[in-house]
Amino acid sequence: MELIKEEGHAEYDLQLTAAELLGILFKTHRTMVANIVQHLRSEVLVQAFGSNNQKRYKFGLFVLDDMVEHLGPTYFSQEDYSMIV
Repeated sequence: MELIKEEGHAEYDLQLTAAELLGILFKTHRTMVANIVQHLRSEVLVQAFGSNNQKRYKFGLFVLDDMVEHLGPTYFSQEDYSMIV
């Protein structure tokens, strides 16, 4: 049981680190992340928000927050940006 808890904690730490890295990419390489953003929006975030796992849901919120903060309203269409926000 202790091993399962430890693995779950490690997975959560990995998700937070991945979210931080995505935020850094959005901030520093805004013009080069279109494919990543598309993949996140079409698959990764759909799965994160569709799961019943609070940690995956939190990961999705972190990524969306960084999209809004670093990519901004001019990156997306007005309709897409409104949906994301």
